[in-house]
Order: sequence, then structure tokens, then C-alpha cells
Amino acid sequence: MIKKVIIGAGILIVGAAVYFYLGGMDEIIISHKENDGYEIVGINYEGRYRSEELEQIYFDVKQKKETGELEGELVVVNYKLGGDSIENGFIKQFLGIQLSKANQKIPEGFTLKVIESKMIISVNISAHNLVMPNPNKIGQKINKYASENNLERVNFTIEKYVSDRELIIEVPIIE
Repeated sequence: MIKKVIIGAGILIVGAAVYFYLGGMDEIIISHKENDGYEIVGINYEGRYRSEELEQIYFDVKQKKETGELEGELVVVNYKLGGDSIENGFIKQFLGIQLSKANQKIPEGFTLKVIESKMIISVNISAHNLVMPNPNKIGQKINKYASENNLERVNFTIEKYVSDRELIIEVPIIE
């Protein structure tokens, strides 16, 4: 019996240490700041969250970044769908690269999306995907911040995948 308690306690300690190490206890930082807008080259997707088409689009976009064909940060624009679309597994996204240099050639099958924005709400999350807060919790924090600061937000978010351990979510503010 004591052996099982010791093993159980050891597992809990290791689990807590891994959670802490991966950033599970790191604070989510929310602020609002000026912005120059966005130029994103990518591909629109509307359909099931888990689909081969979405996976292929992701890998195509990622490959353009890795080969240097497009220079910038990997981003996903998430549009809010009405009703119970998300609960039923449907999403609408624009997956692409936020350009870091002007006048880059747009690859075949890709489109340029320009989003005007002078102010944004910015959410910085420094945690591994495995321990990152879920999108609903993040959305609630964004909405609370917007309400507390009398900011009117648009109906979409822009996720910037800076690294495996850093995600920046930006929400343009309506002026």
C-alpha cells in the first residue's frame, strides 16, 4: 500500500514539474497597442476542423516559409462562425505568412489579404501547445479586457506562431 502511495506521489510530482517546465503556470499577458496593419499571403479554408485539406494547406504554407519563398511569420486568421458551428467541428480560417518584406511574389494558389488596423488587443502566451490554455478561455480573457477598457473588437483573431513555445493572438480594434 505504501509503495503505491509513493509511486502515485512520484507520478504527481513529475507531472507537475513537466507542466511547470512547459509553461503551464506562465501568465497570459494582455495589452492594447498601435499597429500598422497586416499583409498576409495564404489560403482560405472553411470546413471541418480535422480534415486532410486543412492539414495540407498548413503544410503548404509552412513549406513556403521554411524554403524562404515567403518571408515572415506563420499566422492563422480565425473567423467567428455563428450558431453551433465550432461545436460541430466547423471553422473558417485564412492560413498564411504575415509578410516581413514588401513586394514578395505571391505563389500560385495563394492570395494576398490586407487587414487595416491601427490598434490591436495583443495576447502573449509563452507555453508549449500541450499546456496552453484552450481557445475559449483565451477568448473570454480578450472579451473581458476589451470590455474593461471600452474597446470594440472585430469578429476575428490573428494567431502568430512565433515558436513552439510562443503564441501571439492579436485582435484589431474598431475605431
